[in-house]
Amino acid sequence: MEKPSSKHSEKPEAFDGKNFNRWQMKMKFYLTTLKVVDWITSNKRVILEGELEPARSYPNKWRHKDYMCGNYILNCLSPDLYDVYATCETAKDLWNALDTKYGA
Repeated sequence: MEKPSSKHSEKPEAFDGKNFNRWQMKMKFYLTTLKVVDWITSNKRVILEGELEPARSYPNKWRHKDYMCGNYILNCLSPDLYDVYATCETAKDLWNALDTKYGA
């Protein structure tokens, strides 16, 4: 499995509630480079091996990737927005909450 680059110069600026569509596109690219974009784009619980898991089963690998993806997103939010969205349970929940609030 290929590891993400240690240099992340493509990390988006902190989202402050403005220009969401631009920030969202940059964020998707950033998450793609980190190999965790599936955790916000898939409607199913994706396992690293490509298998599907029942909604109530959260293997350690899935949880770890979801945790990483969610925190990559949170760390690209302004401090005020971080505090609001830090309680989302999954990366997908976080992504959807931001999209619902700020998406066109």
